[in-house]
Amino acid sequence: MARRPKSSTTTKRVFIKVLFSGFMKKLLIPRKYVMLHGETLGKECVLRPTHTSDSWRVRTKCIDDELYFKKGWKKFAKHHSLQFGDLLIFRHVQNSEFDVDVVDKSGIPRKTLAFRTDQVMKDSAPPIPKSKKNSDKAFEEAERFKSMSKHHSIITVMHPAYVKRAFLVRSSCTCEGENEVRLQCLGKERKVIMRNVREQCRISKGWGAFVKENSIEVDDVCVLELISKEDALIKVTIFKCKC
Repeated sequence: MARRPKSSTTTKRVFIKVLFSGFMKKLLIPRKYVMLHGETLGKECVLRPTHTSDSWRVRTKCIDDELYFKKGWKKFAKHHSLQFGDLLIFRHVQNSEFDVDVVDKSGIPRKTLAFRTDQVMKDSAPPIPKSKKNSDKAFEEAERFKSMSKHHSIITVMHPAYVKRAFLVRSSCTCEGENEVRLQCLGKERKVIMRNVREQCRISKGWGAFVKENSIEVDDVCVLELISKEDALIKVTIFKCKC
């Protein structure tokens, strides 16, 4: 006797989207998913790209009887370098939270960036900017710079933990253990030691001197570009908060 299909209550709540033109502005959530699992979609959803500990808040909006990810989606797409033809798999976790997998045009799952940043101290709250207007301006300048870069790059705001203690990078560009990495800024280079454990890389030795040499302060915005994976060369461009 054939087995009965599992009920919808036990079926994993998943939907898949292929990115077509116009995906940067908003992303249509499949109508069938909304009909079956609309309770998983609040006015604000949390998207968590796999292989990272990032979480992004994106608001939903109903347009012409269709539901879209709208406010916050553009920043999510830009930050994770999403491209035309990519395939995204959204897996509902709880409440309005989704894990997101990215599959490129070749059909191979990929990490959204060659390297990423996280907070050094998980229990440390983000700092309150000295001047939100100046902080936003520096971030916008950094975003424009990043959009013109030919290299894999990330944007990060300097938290107190980054300035005073160490810097944490999620990376697939180094091997396990300790590795020497060159940080390049304003034509100068400094060698630092990156400790890599399960793709979580902590830069501490040499980082304090780099911060001091380049007068990096809390709320400054840095763009890190992976110039050469083979030479372990990362270029750092600093956008001062000017608070």
